[in-house]
Amino acid sequence: QALVLVRLAKERTWEADIRLRLGYAVLFHGGHGAEAAEHLAATLAILGQANRARAVVLTHYADVLDFVGRTGEAEAAAQEALSIGRRLGDQMVQWYAAWSLANQSAHRGDLEATRRWLDEGERHAGVWLDRPNGTEFLIAAVDLLAAVDDEAEVLAGTRR
Repeated sequence: QALVLVRLAKERTWEADIRLRLGYAVLFHGGHGAEAAEHLAATLAILGQANRARAVVLTHYADVLDFVGRTGEAEAAAQEALSIGRRLGDQMVQWYAAWSLANQSAHRGDLEATRRWLDEGERHAGVWLDRPNGTEFLIAAVDLLAAVDDEAEVLAGTRR
């Protein structure tokens, strides 16, 4: 209902926000990847410009695309987010983009790329490592390394 109302009111910024939340938090986490991808693609079309908001949506979009098997598009989305983050000097965007690329690498079974992207992510995580999303990152890192059979790194990661 909210989406319909903001579209009728031609509130494009609000529409982008609702589509992001509906696509990622509701549809993607509810297992509806294809529908989530459609909402996030629409969000990106609304946002247009290469700013922080677009970069954040791109990291979410990359995860959804990876989930639905659109690997080339997932990598392109994460790389675009990383590029925007670097241009803006935005550590959080760079962290999330690297995290997404680590996920994608692990799903492809690429141990070296998984390690490289996790290291890149950790370089940009900063103070977030001491917060709940940092803990989630460290847990995810161990899980990704286990997925690509890096037992030594998994054991080292669990000691952090």
